[in-house]
Amino acid sequence: MIAKRIENALDAGSRAIASAIHYLYLARIPFLGCATLFSLPLLAISAGRPLVLGAFDLSRYGEAFFVGIAYGLAGGSIYFTAHVITNLCSKRFRLEVDPIVQRRIDKVWAVGILVSLIINILTAASASQASPPFSVCIAGSMAAGMLVALVGASIAGAFAIRLPKDPIYQTLVRIGIKIGLRRQKGYMRAISHDSETTDPAKWEYEDGQIRAVSYTFIVVLAYYIITGRQVAPLVALMFLLSLCVLILAGVTFFWDRYRLPLLLILLIYFYFAGFFLKADHYYRVWGRPALDPELTPAEIVGRATQQRLPLVIVAAGGGGIQSAAWTTSVLTQLGDQLARDSGSAYDLPQTFATIADASWKDNGAKISITSLSRKRGWRTPACQPGARTRWP
Repeated sequence: MIAKRIENALDAGSRAIASAIHYLYLARIPFLGCATLFSLPLLAISAGRPLVLGAFDLSRYGEAFFVGIAYGLAGGSIYFTAHVITNLCSKRFRLEVDPIVQRRIDKVWAVGILVSLIINILTAASASQASPPFSVCIAGSMAAGMLVALVGASIAGAFAIRLPKDPIYQTLVRIGIKIGLRRQKGYMRAISHDSETTDPAKWEYEDGQIRAVSYTFIVVLAYYIITGRQVAPLVALMFLLSLCVLILAGVTFFWDRYRLPLLLILLIYFYFAGFFLKADHYYRVWGRPALDPELTPAEIVGRATQQRLPLVIVAAGGGGIQSAAWTTSVLTQLGDQLARDSGSAYDLPQTFATIADASWKDNGAKISITSLSRKRGWRTPACQPGARTRWP
């Protein structure tokens, strides 16, 4: 008897492990989305600090508010897609999940997303200015933005509940029948026992499908409204995460039934996009009527000697956007310090003879010189005597 119980327990345990692995595979897209929410702040305080921490440095309350909205929408995208997969996996993928277990899984998703959002709020608050009141306001602004996103999710839920009584819903049902969704398990169900009828009044969508579509509409609407202005990088990143989770979860929910890997689908899409779709961006280029004459090294030295100006040669290497930031910081601070020490009698950009740079440091040099020149009231550095000349 004891041996039989042990055998049954081991058999039940192996089935539970297999079911858990099966479920995690089906819900891999929302799982990876939730893992992204956890990994960003962890990277910001660990090995990825030089690359990631700057994104959490928020300088204004409004900026933090929009970051909170984007984070809230990302968390909602993860929860909605996981909810649909959990509730419909038994109908589409023959993975039986008890309703009580489904509710528990939904709670686990909600708690996990909430914890990840709190960690991101704390990371942004600590990465911003060192003043405690400012950090508290940043955290409060992000939390307020997340509450606004929660209101949007509630609107999506309310819209999905009222939609079945609306003619728009009947139109969506009719479209679903025409494209064959009534023959795809997990999308539509027959109200009557006659599952062969094509009457829209006899069919309806499964629970969660319309809510997911409504939420997708809200995310897209928020994307076009918020990104119409200058936003923090985290806002764009979270909107990208939201759209990727919603779209890729929808793709996997359909094609996993046919054992078609997502990677293969993406490779096929990128192949056709690269060879057949006009996905490249083209910019108009206007030719200049006249080119500024380049000074020779001898002319530069001669001009500096006549004006009794020192010659400064700047050599900056490449290495990405952080190199541009470093070049900008060094040259700008050096110019400001020299101006203060000389009582504004010494202008650093006037003494530049050559700037040899590469990659992003070229942008850094341009930014620093433009900034210094505007502080001196110049329209552009090239308009002044002794302005910089860049040559290899």
